[in-house]
Amino acid sequence: MYITPKGDYLMKKSRYSETQITKMLKEVEGDRTARAVCRKYGIAEGTYCTWKSNYGGMEMADLKWRDL
Repeated sequence: MYITPKGDYLMKKSRYSETQITKMLKEVEGDRTARAVCRKYGIAEGTYCTWKSNYGGMEMADLKWRDL
């Protein structure tokens, strides 16, 4: 977390968008292993597991409606 000059707390912005995250998850559903995808994008396997639980069954159309 970051503290602004006014004293407010801000969360760090994610490096990857939801669209990018779902594309990474789709790579694993294809022919790649989770470990290889994590190594390619520089993420921890724990982060991958968290993303999978949050974005696991989503398609691109689901992400568009999620923002509303």
